[in-house]
Amino acid sequence: MPDAPADMFAPFYPARDYMIPAWLSCLYWAVGDADMMDAYRTATGDNWRPSGGLNAMVDAATGADRAFFLRFAGWFNTNVWGPE
Repeated sequence: MPDAPADMFAPFYPARDYMIPAWLSCLYWAVGDADMMDAYRTATGDNWRPSGGLNAMVDAATGADRAFFLRFAGWFNTNVWGPE
């Protein structure tokens, strides 16, 4: 995950505070699961991928990495976590 404020996902958190740790754990699992990422990319056409070296620094400076994780979190809430 990119270096970002801990609350960058706050708009996506479950309404019940006690569910936030479970939500974060599930989100981190989903980001690391190849099948889940394939499903996301197929559904959305979002093919951004982390890069290394100078490109990673550019992604961090421009917010491309953070923007990707926020897009993914929105999709995740709809397609994985589901309604509360």
